[in-house]
Amino acid sequence: MPRVLGMDEKYIAKVPRFVIGDVENRKLLDIRENRLSLNLDQYFDRMEGKDSVEIIYQDMYKGNLTLTKRHFRRAVTGVDKFHVLALSNTAVEMVRRDLNKSLGNRKRIKLKSRNKLFLARWETCKRETRKQLNDFFLLYTLLGEAYWLKERLYGIYDCSTRAEAEQALTDWMNGVQPDLVKPFTVVTSAVKNWRPYMLRYFEHPLTNAYTESLNGLISEINRVGRGYSFETLRAKALLKYGDAKRIIDLYNFDLMSCESDEEMQFLMTAVVSSGVDISTLTDALRQGTLYVDSCEGARQLRDNGAHRFLDDAAPR
Repeated sequence: MPRVLGMDEKYIAKVPRFVIGDVENRKLLDIRENRLSLNLDQYFDRMEGKDSVEIIYQDMYKGNLTLTKRHFRRAVTGVDKFHVLALSNTAVEMVRRDLNKSLGNRKRIKLKSRNKLFLARWETCKRETRKQLNDFFLLYTLLGEAYWLKERLYGIYDCSTRAEAEQALTDWMNGVQPDLVKPFTVVTSAVKNWRPYMLRYFEHPLTNAYTESLNGLISEINRVGRGYSFETLRAKALLKYGDAKRIIDLYNFDLMSCESDEEMQFLMTAVVSSGVDISTLTDALRQGTLYVDSCEGARQLRDNGAHRFLDDAAPR
């Protein structure tokens, strides 16, 4: 297991999936079919090397926190800053939508069409973007105040020490004006519930951004793979972004000797994941202690459940 473990979720086929990654080495470790605590408890129970995990970055899901306390007792837990900052963008969007309801048709269409404009960071955006923002802020004062409140939250993560960040976060909470209390409740509630974990960033300045980017890649796989089962999508993700290889790339199978399309399809999709605790037979194949060079060998693999080994395994 890695020193820094990332935990997150991504909806695939409208179901929340559990995703874990090696944050420091930028690797996808696994995707589980769901994030039900019973299933994940069983998954982590058979995982080896848990004591090597020192830091866990996760989203603001209490179920994950329960898992980390139960299975990674030596690790400290932090909330990925991108989840915190995403909530502030949500709050600004709520202000924009409420404002839109009070506008005439032409102004409403114009403001709606520029909704992504308010995601821009002032420090890094272009001069033209700043001009467009200022034009809107002159027309809609409350929207401008919401934007700057969001920017001040981003600025907290520029603090050099935890003590400095503690004070900045307190000042930020006290600075939420009455007109913005309701839309920014999503942020202030998160701060109240997760404050110590948010501030863990200033002790261990790492982020789960790689796991977040993997979520986007998995979404793309899901988009182009409509109609595939979850198991197939998971194998595709691990093959492309994780530490896994197709059996056909590891061993010299002769596809022309396959007796059926089903057998050929199995050879093309079955995978061996390095570092994953799999069946004794498949593990022996990966290590080269058992060499298979025929479709008869492929049938043995299939009959021994190799096509499902990813569902029965956990990263080491």
